[in-house]
Amino acid sequence: MITINLLPEEYRRRIRPSIKLLAVGYGALAVASSLLAFWAWLVFGVSTTLDTQRASLETEMAGLAPRVTYHQILRKEAAFHASREDTLGTITSSRVLWTQVLDDLTDVVNRGHEGERHTIWFDGVTASLSDGVGPNQKSVGKLEAQGHSGSGEIDQISHFLADLTDMEISALPGVFGPPSAPEGRRNAADPTVVPSVDFSFPLHLELLPSTERRQGTPAAFSSETPAPVVQVPGGAK
Repeated sequence: MITINLLPEEYRRRIRPSIKLLAVGYGALAVASSLLAFWAWLVFGVSTTLDTQRASLETEMAGLAPRVTYHQILRKEAAFHASREDTLGTITSSRVLWTQVLDDLTDVVNRGHEGERHTIWFDGVTASLSDGVGPNQKSVGKLEAQGHSGSGEIDQISHFLADLTDMEISALPGVFGPPSAPEGRRNAADPTVVPSVDFSFPLHLELLPSTERRQGTPAAFSSETPAPVVQVPGGAK
């Protein structure tokens, strides 16, 4: 409905907006201004800072990437060499240094002090290794020799075997098991040679498994060794 006021202007009532309308308008303006200010702060303040930090991190990452790749390569190489070292260690621990064995055997022979404890020599020494350890195979290797004791008493053979199993004298007990009981055969006296009387005796040493050799278990010579077996010409014992 249209209302027309025909009163003169000086008699007309001035039309003004209500206080509620003004409050709502100013409130809306304040909220819009706040939102605009917050958006500007995000765009020109926080966003710029984040862009700067991202650029810095990307630069740092670009510098670290080659180092990480190089580190991974080094780890693979270290694992490869560690595997090779373990393999070589296993091979080394399972192998037998026969030159060292012969050196130790020679040292034990030389420790006889020219007959004070024993005078020992050998016709020959034979060493062998088994191809593998099967279910019915107990020996992994052995050392055999035909020896002579330059004495009329078999006690010198016992002294030699005792020295052979003494860890303070040689490393053979950590490689071989204990020898068999001392035994020998008295050879006929020959006054044309020195010594004129000698005992022939066999030497047989069983090689220990590699696990026991690594442990270094001494194969001590038992004090309860059976009595020596002596053979004399004519078959009497």
